[in-house]
Amino acid sequence: MHEISVLHHALNTIEDAAREDNARRVSKIVLEVGELTGILPSVFETFFPMLIEDRPLFQDAELVVAVRPGRGLCDDCNNMYNVFKNEGICPSCKSRNKTIISGTELVIREITVETGE
Repeated sequence: MHEISVLHHALNTIEDAAREDNARRVSKIVLEVGELTGILPSVFETFFPMLIEDRPLFQDAELVVAVRPGRGLCDDCNNMYNVFKNEGICPSCKSRNKTIISGTELVIREITVETGE
């Protein structure tokens, strides 16, 4: 379950950014997870409450996980397709030769904070 260490690292990054901005509290986090990362969003959602329970900055924070499709461009016929749903095979020409366009990233898309002001 590498998801736990990935989420822990993301929370550390968010905490550092929030403290730089003098945030009192982080109320919402939106993470965008590529479907080709091997990260299961459900694990993030399950373990998030446990990872924030001793972090007052994240008290009652909401986690939203958005899945970014794994898109590929076929090197043989230039068809754009969902790599994950098609098991890596171009649905047009059946080639496995492709360039991955998206779906391998983990992005902290949004952080909503409350400031002391």
